[in-house]
Amino acid sequence: MKRLGVVLLSGLLLFALSCLGANEITSEPVEFTTTTDTPTVIGAVLNPAYFANAAYVLQGVEDRDKVFALPLRGVPELAFLPTSAGLDPASVTWSLQVSHPEGIGAEIADNTLYIWGNGASWSGYGTVTLSGATADAQTGSVTIPVTVFRSDKTLVNSQGKKDYFVPWSPQLDINRILSVEEHMRKYNKDDGLLDRMIRFSRWRLMEYRKDVDVMTLWFNELIPYAGGWDEQAQFALVDVFLGEFLRNGVNGVRMGNAYYFPGLTGTEIAPRYDVAWFGVTKRPEEIAYVVNEAHRLGMSVLLGNTYYPHVAERGYELFDANPTPLNAFYANVEKQNHTSLLEWTALGMDMVEIGSGLESPHAYPDTSQEATFINDALAGMADGARQAYPGPIAHYGNPFGTLFPGKIMLDAPLWEHFDVIGAGLGALRLTPYASPTLEQLVQGWKRTIRDVFSPFQQRYDKPFLALDNGCFAVAGCANWGSYCHLIPEARFSSSATSLREMQLYYLSQDAAFKEMEGYFGPGWHYYSLTPYDVGSVRDRSINPRMKVEDVIQLLFLGGTTPRKITIDGSLSDWQDVPITASDPAGDSHGANDLVALRFAEDDEYYFFRVDYTAPPAGFLSIDLDAGGDARRDAFLLLNNVYTADGTWWGDSFVHRSDGRKIGFVDSIDSGASIELRVAKRFLQGILSASSLRVHLVHCDKQWKVEDETGWFRVSG
Repeated sequence: MKRLGVVLLSGLLLFALSCLGANEITSEPVEFTTTTDTPTVIGAVLNPAYFANAAYVLQGVEDRDKVFALPLRGVPELAFLPTSAGLDPASVTWSLQVSHPEGIGAEIADNTLYIWGNGASWSGYGTVTLSGATADAQTGSVTIPVTVFRSDKTLVNSQGKKDYFVPWSPQLDINRILSVEEHMRKYNKDDGLLDRMIRFSRWRLMEYRKDVDVMTLWFNELIPYAGGWDEQAQFALVDVFLGEFLRNGVNGVRMGNAYYFPGLTGTEIAPRYDVAWFGVTKRPEEIAYVVNEAHRLGMSVLLGNTYYPHVAERGYELFDANPTPLNAFYANVEKQNHTSLLEWTALGMDMVEIGSGLESPHAYPDTSQEATFINDALAGMADGARQAYPGPIAHYGNPFGTLFPGKIMLDAPLWEHFDVIGAGLGALRLTPYASPTLEQLVQGWKRTIRDVFSPFQQRYDKPFLALDNGCFAVAGCANWGSYCHLIPEARFSSSATSLREMQLYYLSQDAAFKEMEGYFGPGWHYYSLTPYDVGSVRDRSINPRMKVEDVIQLLFLGGTTPRKITIDGSLSDWQDVPITASDPAGDSHGANDLVALRFAEDDEYYFFRVDYTAPPAGFLSIDLDAGGDARRDAFLLLNNVYTADGTWWGDSFVHRSDGRKIGFVDSIDSGASIELRVAKRFLQGILSASSLRVHLVHCDKQWKVEDETGWFRVSG
């Protein structure tokens, strides 16, 4: 009976490897395990070429019926000489060397390697070296990194800080790999950075996350507007945004999918696939595309559902609502969650967030009865989620919101039911100063961490994530974060752009949270991800999405890597780019006179610089021809028009020849010159020729042509 669990495990290993094809995963780390009790062993079996990149993969306990078991045949990571020669393991002379025998036990029996925790008093990192010799004296060995952690799923590492381990299942890795490979076949993707590692483990290390919290704004939400965006154009938007994240050092994304209930008191939960004030519900195929593409690029994904009242397009949130009866509402939420969790498990989702904001309907009286019901409902959702999803389950709450009379949300018992706990960082006044310095903000964060977040995290001894975490690039927001627009004292003015505010917020937060135990990543928020919030900017103003890239790279990568051309209003990076085409001065039929165009490209973008004799107004079209027939196959259209009240309104998009939008164009108008860049991904399948020709047309506000150039070649 003591061997039964081991035999079942061996079958699981071989089944899972055969599902993926052993030849597909031999060059990547693979993870194995059994069930666990105290203490737990976890470690890695690595292909010899990957010794330097040891991962945590094995797991077991001192109780031998739950020991880790690894067959010596059929596992690619043990395919070193002599087993790689096809020999029967029973014909090989095996030996073992254990680095920490006081904490790790190992032996070979029945052609199987067993590893276990050897004593409840020991925890730490070690190795098991397996060596084999054939009858003709051929030898080989492999070293297996091993970690032993305690029953609370924590371990003090060599840096003196705790490592946290969260639930996992090898099926999630198998689902992730198979789903991404199908995605690659369906959409003709190359291999990218697809991680084919399988962690055959009930627990995995919770790693520090360098992610972007994009909430519901991770997909084009404005499909019916301005001619609409077809599916391929929407997928291209996702590709471009994720590609930017990857370049900036982002290793994960957090997303929310919006669902709605009728009015402020309704209980039925339904998707909304049309336009909504905040966000539309993403269809399963849309979620699958984003998740699979992120996984293809090697990013992890955290996804949860959010819920909003639907009241005639008005901007209500859950805390404005009063669903009645509350138990019916929560039951419908749980039912809808269950469907989502099954879909997310099939995608190999890395982490799920359950119950976002569901403790917040403020119309209910703050009574013990209400508190008990909400607490039990959320705890029940977490427990129910485990029946459908075998990975880490997270929840976050308002750090100052009340759930029990006289107690804040962070004191609720429900946190015991989640694997990862967190708090929203919006609306935290960090300093009393109207324009705080970096050091003042750092001290404000440290006080909040000391008084609120650290006691909360330490009480439950679980990984801590911060959500609703961000800052607008608007004056006055660094003190308040993402909810400054709701707070009168913040003196929020959407026209008072200030990149400094966003920079100070994240730089100060990074400096303070690095010292917090159990904190697992910043989760940037308000990094705009709709094409209508990007595009053109007037007079060297602020485009937060482009200009904040340097801050993200600095924090996530330790430095910045400028592009070949930076769209920033400064023309110094164009000085070595020759004029591609000139236009005679004085040939304009109006006030706007084209002078010259410069062109550059890198692997991801085309860059254009258009010079005028004076600051232009009106519309600029850059027509693109890949067929050599002097007819546009696509065009970039820049709207550069002052409105009647004297403010400037501009947007820029890339269109197919029929006028349908297929992407956005980043541009900055800095006087008499305009810089533009367009992602090549938007033009995929349209500009397939190696030779690209360009034609410039400038029109006034009434679309009358004032100046244009001939067709000229810019590449090929």
